[in-house]
Amino acid sequence: MTQADVETFLKDETKHIEGDLRWSSHTNNVNYRKFRACIEYRDQSKDLILCGAYCMSKEAIHFAIIYKGVSIYRLDVGSNHRHKNSGEYVGELHKHKLRDNDKEDDTYIPDDITSAFPNVLEIWQQFCKECKLRHNGRLIDETQRPLL
Repeated sequence: MTQADVETFLKDETKHIEGDLRWSSHTNNVNYRKFRACIEYRDQSKDLILCGAYCMSKEAIHFAIIYKGVSIYRLDVGSNHRHKNSGEYVGELHKHKLRDNDKEDDTYIPDDITSAFPNVLEIWQQFCKECKLRHNGRLIDETQRPLL
């Protein structure tokens, strides 16, 4: 998927996720939870996955859109790490977007995500709104307590 394809994908309002999403605990770490869902989009549904992860002990949350195993778009909240090219810290709140001709990405501070951990529901809603992803369901943790 090229950078132009990613931009087209992000602007397309027909992509969606069907059904409830449940956070499940990681077998080795009770503080880490995740989910995976297929993104329905044209004829590429089998190749597009949304992964969500959050770590309660680090107060960090991530939502990533994966295309054929490559992260094309990701939101990180509460996760300051070094950029793989520059080595500079990217900040607690940032996004990654795939660039053309390599598997590197553009990393930038968004102005459309205003919520912070532990407001998982608000972060999810802002992420979906920003990338025009319709979720026809709820976000639920493994105890069945609805978050959305």
